[in-house]
Amino acid sequence: MAKNPLGRSFLFAFRGLALAGGERNFRLHLVSASVVVFLGFYAGVSRSEWIWLLLCTGGVISLELVNTALEKLTDL
Repeated sequence: MAKNPLGRSFLFAFRGLALAGGERNFRLHLVSASVVVFLGFYAGVSRSEWIWLLLCTGGVISLELVNTALEKLTDL
């Protein structure tokens, strides 16, 4: 385990992402986000549209991580 606090926090964060990666809905959201980014490049969206797309996509993924954490806590 990393000795410095910053390294430990990143280690725990990556462990949490790995744990969430096992969830079907989280993987579905990641695939959907990838499709959105690909189609955004294909459609040539503007800079302001990219901001909105990335904010919405990041929000959905963030809330899915919160949901996964709450489900794991509830299962305990």
